[in-house]
Amino acid sequence: MTNNKLNFSPNRLRQLRKKHRFSQQFLSDLLGRLGLQVNQSTISRYETGKEIPEMPVLKAFAVILDTTVEYLQGRKV
Repeated sequence: MTNNKLNFSPNRLRQLRKKHRFSQQFLSDLLGRLGLQVNQSTISRYETGKEIPEMPVLKAFAVILDTTVEYLQGRKV
């Protein structure tokens, strides 16, 4: 049996967002421009590990934050 749960590193998302000096709301707005409706409170839940983003959102984070999906999943240093 395989585990379909997505790996995700909340700390890496938060650190990269802060490195780019983006607020959670600004990141939410950028996702909206890409057609992904993710509000600020959802980003907060991602960053605290209370929720895990779907793959399309994870891929968009990687593009916006100039990183890789693997890094956001905690698999690459």
